[in-house]
Amino acid sequence: RVFQQRSSKAVPAMAESVLPSAKRSRLDEEGSPAEAQATAGGPEKPKTNVSSVPRKHVILLSFSGSGYFGMQWNPDTRFRTIEGELIQALQKAKAIPDYYGGDLGKMHFQRCSRTDKNVSAARQLVTLKMFSLDSLVEKLNEHLPSQIRVMGVKRVTRGFSFKKTCWHRTYEYLLPSYAFAPFHVRRHVHQSDAPT
Repeated sequence: RVFQQRSSKAVPAMAESVLPSAKRSRLDEEGSPAEAQATAGGPEKPKTNVSSVPRKHVILLSFSGSGYFGMQWNPDTRFRTIEGELIQALQKAKAIPDYYGGDLGKMHFQRCSRTDKNVSAARQLVTLKMFSLDSLVEKLNEHLPSQIRVMGVKRVTRGFSFKKTCWHRTYEYLLPSYAFAPFHVRRHVHQSDAPT
């Protein structure tokens, strides 16, 4: 009871005088957490033309999956993936901070859907926190293989989610018509296509 009486008298005085000035002086001395990390010898964030703080963006890309082990990033570098190529391009274009490394969790990386080995996509979407840069589409395409193209980049709200905003997905499977022919016809087609 004594503590409650003392605290009720002391807190209003502290709230009016001590707390705001202490908070201001601490911020003036230390700066933002990112600045404190940079001055403490941590990795510096790259200077960008538009924004120095990573914000949530959506990337629209198309790709031919031939020669890739699917869309999803694989920590084993022996298996080339579409996301692996995209993350490397983002790093080379300085669109993501160095301290992200290859950690998809730090990037808040999400994909609209996955693709399997050798499967292509005409319109695939991913979201992640990245810098807003001028001419970002061109910069990313410079660092991507020719069979992966970024079609557009847009800033989205923090609450944007594929699960909540995706209305439908379209899958199209293309097969040569002779795949449905009897075996002897298929064998004849393969023999006629063979080089002489």
